[in-house]
Amino acid sequence: MSELPRGWVEATLEELVDLNPRHPSNTLRKQLVSFVPMPAVDEYSGAITAHESRPLDQVWKGYTHFQDGDVIFAKITPCMENGKAAIAANLTNGLACGSTEFHVLRPTAAVDASYLWRFLRQQSFRREAERAMTGAVGQRRVPAEYLKKSILPVPPQSEQVRIVAKLDSLRARSARARHELGLVPKLIERYKQAILAKQIDTAIIDAPEFALGELLDVLTSGSRDWAKYYDKGSGVFVLAGNVRPMAFDATPRRFVDPPRDGPDARRSRIAMGDILITIVGAGTGQLCRVPNAVDDYFVCQSVALLRLTNPKLSRWVELFLNADAHGRGQIQELIYGQGRPHLGFDDIKRIAIKIPSERTLQATIQKIETSFAWLGKIATEHARAEALLPKLDQAILAKAFRGELLPQDPNDEPASVLLDCIRAEREANSPKKTTRRGRQAKAVSRMIE
Repeated sequence: MSELPRGWVEATLEELVDLNPRHPSNTLRKQLVSFVPMPAVDEYSGAITAHESRPLDQVWKGYTHFQDGDVIFAKITPCMENGKAAIAANLTNGLACGSTEFHVLRPTAAVDASYLWRFLRQQSFRREAERAMTGAVGQRRVPAEYLKKSILPVPPQSEQVRIVAKLDSLRARSARARHELGLVPKLIERYKQAILAKQIDTAIIDAPEFALGELLDVLTSGSRDWAKYYDKGSGVFVLAGNVRPMAFDATPRRFVDPPRDGPDARRSRIAMGDILITIVGAGTGQLCRVPNAVDDYFVCQSVALLRLTNPKLSRWVELFLNADAHGRGQIQELIYGQGRPHLGFDDIKRIAIKIPSERTLQATIQKIETSFAWLGKIATEHARAEALLPKLDQAILAKAFRGELLPQDPNDEPASVLLDCIRAEREANSPKKTTRRGRQAKAVSRMIE
């Protein structure tokens, strides 16, 4: 920090905290204390969300010690990078033992625990800490020495309290924004269903009804005997994860290299306009159309491929089957198997679908796609807003630690006053080192006596 606000001071964490203290040796070992493993710390909220009580003598050895008011900071990758840090609070009997992958920082009177915790939670701090990690890949840790030498900008005590209160207020607003943004995808999906219901209901008045099987040229799925071809070549194996409602997601890619002239490859190769539907597992019933030309793509055994005799009906079939009031409702009733849901080929063929005239069909598709395009823009703006929120949170933290979040109060006691007192107290309480000459002088003195 090049220029500190009035009353602020820079200090190393070594000067401001006791690092990795242990419970006093005379602590009652039979009492219950909290046991806090790494998963008990939530990386988003930065809180200890769950802990169990154990007798202290069972967890005294081999675990990290801490107490109410301490700040725990994950030192191992990827927990550190993900922001696992918390202020210990409401511990059983005020004490805890936990994962050895925590560093413990016990604040002195010069620094507020909440202020310190927010400093450690900054992405900028975690990026620097990541660079300082040591150890093998997958087991890299932030060394204690790095924390000791890290510089913290310290405002006066009363200003720390005001900063924390302001950050809490802004964080509450951010949390409300996250909650509201989290509702948007569901609202978009609900609106899509309303559009589908209205437009399809209007289009199918007096339209003839068909069993889906009457419209199909091909109904198949992938081969069960391709394990030896997995993760080879350039062919793409389309899995259930690639099939989303009205959206073919080509991002998850698993490669496969089957014999291209074999019957299994020929029947399960995907073409533009094919309808894909998941027939096994948690996503059973989800379906989409392949909107673009694909080369060397094959369905797996968990995905059915539907190829229409008339490819021009492909988009209509996709929309109709994804409408809750029409195809999706029928599909949900046909799914069987509670533990591992399935959808059979014969059931797929029985799905009832109405086909309006060519003119009505195309006009309806155009209206639906126009509305969906508008909703797509909303979804894009939603994604941008969601991506901006974490950046906003970090920008606010940065302002706080530069002293730009709140005006300074000239009546506050400068942080340097309290810090000097703590330094003097530590110096007075630290054991004095005796030099060799001093030891020799004391020995001579005792001999004379």
